[in-house]
Amino acid sequence: ITPTNYILEIGSQGTLTVNSKAASVTPLAAAKTYGDADLAFEGILSGFLEGDGISATYSRTEGEQAGEVYTIQATLYPIEALTNYAITYNTAEFIINKRAASVTPNEAEKTYGSADPLLTGTLSGFLESDQVVATYS
Repeated sequence: ITPTNYILEIGSQGTLTVNSKAASVTPLAAAKTYGDADLAFEGILSGFLEGDGISATYSRTEGEQAGEVYTIQATLYPIEALTNYAITYNTAEFIINKRAASVTPNEAEKTYGSADPLLTGTLSGFLESDQVVATYS
């Protein structure tokens, strides 16, 4: 189209500013029982353009103490695509629940006046690596 009714003046004064796009990553809270393996962590990516191929890996702070709360965080990649975003990095809780365990003494008997028999029992639910032992009396 030729603008025959106009005199066009095209200047070079205008600038185009490209602002960072708001985006976030939010890990999902998780839990496990003491001694069990961690499950694969998951999360939600929000605001990223599909064409940038943004992915996340999730990890937690180290530790293996029942009753403690640990933090799940995310690492995003590819790094070169992240510069286009103003990213909010959220965290989530990872809880290690106590493991059920029990100590059951075995029944024993003796004849009056004789020495006490060796008392024994059964430990159940304890992790071998914790080396839990019981003394019966």
